[in-house]
Amino acid sequence: SVGMSPEPDTVRLAENLGISMDESCFLTAEDAYSPAVSKAPGIFIAGTALAPKDIPDSVVSGGSAAAKAFLCVLERGE
Repeated sequence: SVGMSPEPDTVRLAENLGISMDESCFLTAEDAYSPAVSKAPGIFIAGTALAPKDIPDSVVSGGSAAAKAFLCVLERGE
């Protein structure tokens, strides 16, 4: 199978937002139990920004990030 690497701008984005990366330069979540939640408040991670994924897994990951973002907005009362 063909390998996958992060987009070249991922390092710059991670540095600007204060999000950590793994040794392969994929973004890392705050903890393994909340893979969509980054260490930066209000910033959520999905799809192949986290790790190599196929399309169905990326869609599920995006749904999780969207749900977390929705809850964040509700908690802020905006």
